[in-house]
Amino acid sequence: MIAQAVDIQTQSAHPKYIFLMIGDGMGPSQRASAEMYKRITTDSKPGEEKGQLVMNRFPIKGLTTTSPKGSPITDSAAAATAIACGEKTKNGRIAINQDNTKKLKSIAYDVQEAGMKVGIVSSVPIDHATPACFYAQQENRGNYYDIATQLASSKFNYFAGVSFLGARKNNLEGRPDPEDLAKKAGYTSFHNQAGIDGIHSGMDKVLWLNDIPYAIDWKKGDITLVDLVRKGIEVLENKNGFFMMVEGGKIDWTGHANDLATNVKETLAFDQAVQIAFKFYQQHPQETLIVVTGDHETGGLKTAFSGGFSPQKFIREINGQQKSGSKFESETKKWVSQKISHEDALKQVCETFGLQNLTPEEEAKLNQVIEYTLTTPSTDTRPPELKKMYGSKNMVANASQTIIARRCGITWTSFGHSGASVKTTAIGPGSDLFAGQTDNTDIAKNLRSLLR
Repeated sequence: MIAQAVDIQTQSAHPKYIFLMIGDGMGPSQRASAEMYKRITTDSKPGEEKGQLVMNRFPIKGLTTTSPKGSPITDSAAAATAIACGEKTKNGRIAINQDNTKKLKSIAYDVQEAGMKVGIVSSVPIDHATPACFYAQQENRGNYYDIATQLASSKFNYFAGVSFLGARKNNLEGRPDPEDLAKKAGYTSFHNQAGIDGIHSGMDKVLWLNDIPYAIDWKKGDITLVDLVRKGIEVLENKNGFFMMVEGGKIDWTGHANDLATNVKETLAFDQAVQIAFKFYQQHPQETLIVVTGDHETGGLKTAFSGGFSPQKFIREINGQQKSGSKFESETKKWVSQKISHEDALKQVCETFGLQNLTPEEEAKLNQVIEYTLTTPSTDTRPPELKKMYGSKNMVANASQTIIARRCGITWTSFGHSGASVKTTAIGPGSDLFAGQTDNTDIAKNLRSLLR
């Protein structure tokens, strides 16, 4: 029970095992929305508050500012650089200072030098901004190939995530595949479920790459962040300890899409990974530190869980959506070639998003975006008001997701990042350093102060 762990928070100032868990795009409202869903749909266990997220139960709580150099709103590269290296930089930089004059050192390398093993885990491509900042140094986060090739030289012990963006055929241009470079550097490469089953204790330099579906799209046999964290512990546990960075990357992607149902499910999936770390903590409470934070908030999510809020309606709307907006979007691109009728398109939308009892206003909005989708197959000839409302987003998916959010008492105010502070929670030796008001640069600084 977490309440029992509070008494040993500061017994040791030097944790042997460190989990740094980052919900990309996860602000306080994302946590609150996912926890509301869990509170309504689950029963409490003895000694636990009903449905509380594991990360929200940790005794040390704080708010962390995220602004980068030269801008009030950060991107993932600048934020992850601050978290990993303890220094501010401008948006787009991967562990490089603002002026591009100095390469910055991540906490992962400090840990490695201290004799501990290192793992980098993500639910998105392993050369994406957040994981990249822990092992690579690049002027531009878009240099995916160059980022991917730096993985091998890190000599970290365990990497797991979605396949390299830098390995796409149109990016290679005759250059060696980053995965092949990793193999030459001594990494054993694994893929899919069979690959996960082949990873075991005693292995070193492990690289697992494969697609990881959105949580709402999971089917039997799919690998999840939970699987990757569990295997990471198996590979990394040793007498000298380890550091594992774990990113829930698709929370951010669903925030950009304003896809509430998928966002809730992604946040819950990330919390399930936190649960795996916490189970390890329970076995080693005096040696294990877990820090959970976000790199920034995405979507400007606003909740209204008061007044006329209906728990039953909230759950009905979230559970009514059958697949991610991203997966549905790919299906709408086939409508024109399939010559689907407007009536059938509307039926497909309502079935996919669980939209029942449409109001005249909701039906009119869906009819409008369906009509433009069916009649503009190749070029964007949407009126200015539709472009303003949806930008480059899929109009049908976004209109449907907006209806769901409004019915749930939730509003998205942006398709981008916001400047909101993120919530940081922690448990274990040294966790008191993360309490109260902090800056994202304090995370790396505090972790460095705790190394043996």
